[in-house]
Amino acid sequence: MRITKMFSFISIVAAVILIAAPSFAANDFMITSRELAGIIGKPGVVIVDARGEKSYKKRHLSGAVNFPAGLIVELRDEAAIKKSDVAIPVEKAEKLFGEFGISNDSTIVVYDSPPSVDAAYVWFTLKMYGAENVRILTGGIKAWRKEKRPLTKAVASITPAVFNADLRSEILTDADWIMKNRENIQLVDTRSFEEFIGARSVGHIPGAFLLEWKDLANAKKTFKSAGEMNEIISNRGISKDKQIVIYCAIGIRASFVYTAFDMLGYKPKFYWGSMLDWQDDPNRPIGKK
Repeated sequence: MRITKMFSFISIVAAVILIAAPSFAANDFMITSRELAGIIGKPGVVIVDARGEKSYKKRHLSGAVNFPAGLIVELRDEAAIKKSDVAIPVEKAEKLFGEFGISNDSTIVVYDSPPSVDAAYVWFTLKMYGAENVRILTGGIKAWRKEKRPLTKAVASITPAVFNADLRSEILTDADWIMKNRENIQLVDTRSFEEFIGARSVGHIPGAFLLEWKDLANAKKTFKSAGEMNEIISNRGISKDKQIVIYCAIGIRASFVYTAFDMLGYKPKFYWGSMLDWQDDPNRPIGKK
């Protein structure tokens, strides 16, 4: 009886510790509204609203900072892409993250209003520069609101932090590498069919598989189940046998698919330059079929 009581006591203490600590569940990519409610407002937790400023001002999660995915697009630097495969120079990214109160030790939760493309782009950007504890809120602000959790109009007070980038260069790639390895890699174009065939763009990188990002999203505009996504990827002829390289037009949609592939255990590379960079050189081939 004493042993049973002791185990019960230990279980209760462990549960209290888990609730009190700003930590994540086993999922390395997503966090539920319920899990977030248990850590929101705790020291070291940074909530990032990846929507535009107009949406943020209407209502947002308490304490959330507004880091719109569009800001990454605005700061996109073609010279940085050609030099180090990243959209934003490292020094500028460090300053930007620090201004949002993000440090290397921060526990970060990113959300948007589904589809989760904007959240995935901010998640991806933070991860590429070395942030470790980053999750996407499953269902975004709609799921939070549906569960009748509080929202606010109050703009968050930000305490600047220091972020030191540790660029994950092994994941990033560029046009020159793709040109040299095209026969031995699997290119995945995540844009629309119309863009792929050149009806709404210049076309695609020859040899690429078309896997529109929307195909991996469910009715709630978040990621489909692992089983569903694996089946879709397999049906497109994409396998783990060859290196996968993911791209789109400028990197936003590709980040959603990259996140999905990463969840599923693939080891994809990410071409941040995407078609905007590829088409910049007239000597690079373009496919339209």
